Amino acid sequence: MSLRHANEPVSPRKRARAAARAPGEAADLAGVLALQRSIGNAATRKLMRDVKQDRFKAVIVPDGETGLSQAAVARAVAVVKQELAKVTGGSDDATVRKGFAVDYRESEGDLAGLHQRVFLVYLMKGKDADKAVALARPHLPKGYDSDLKDAAHELNSIGGANLRIDFNGRSPSVSLASTGALADFVKDRADGDRLAGQLLGEIILHEIGHGLRASHASEGIMQGRVVFDAATLGKPRHFSADSLSELRSRLKYLAAH
Repeated sequence: MSLRHANEPVSPRKRARAAARAPGEAADLAGVLALQRSIGNAATRKLMRDVKQDRFKAVIVPDGETGLSQAAVARAVAVVKQELAKVTGGSDDATVRKGFAVDYRESEGDLAGLHQRVFLVYLMKGKDADKAVALARPHLPKGYDSDLKDAAHELNSIGGANLRIDFNGRSPSVSLASTGALADFVKDRADGDRLAGQLLGEIILHEIGHGLRASHASEGIMQGRVVFDAATLGKPRHFSADSLSELRSRLKYLAAH
């Protein structure tokens, strides 16, 4: 084992990696400032992009008004971040362990890497299957509308749907989560924002799970039933051990291709 002397200089690229070392963790401000002084602002930004470009990403986009408060949506994003960090953090693959960036946007924006490292989720206020297909269609191969519409009917049963097309080892997909029923369900509840955020986060995770080819499970987030269950209402759910194995296997495959 080689040891680096305390005064030995560290390369700019190593500093950038140290500054962006943990998924979901804020970069080390002192390290970034030192890097900026060393190589300049423009070069620092490029290095930071290079370090993070191979991370997976979940992009969440509202299709108009969701009916939920900002606090509820923020809670949902936090739930997604925390659970995906557990998924990737337990992987034996170095690229997968770099984790997921979870990006909530008002519009799609840059989707480079879609279906490979980027997973797109729309928030819909309603449950209309035709509208769901219309949202997904620009991002999927043509000619599968009837199959996509069949899949979109899951919006009515569990509040979310993953419109996925499997061929040649690829699984292009777009996920959708319905927010209107959630908004009605938590209306006038004292803990409404927390509860709506928790449930929405779990719906999003369920559909991202399907986007990663995970199947329905007997327990946990991948259970194939509606989340409004009085027996477990408000109790956080997680991916089961079997689901974690499926998700990590698919992420490892994507990281290598």
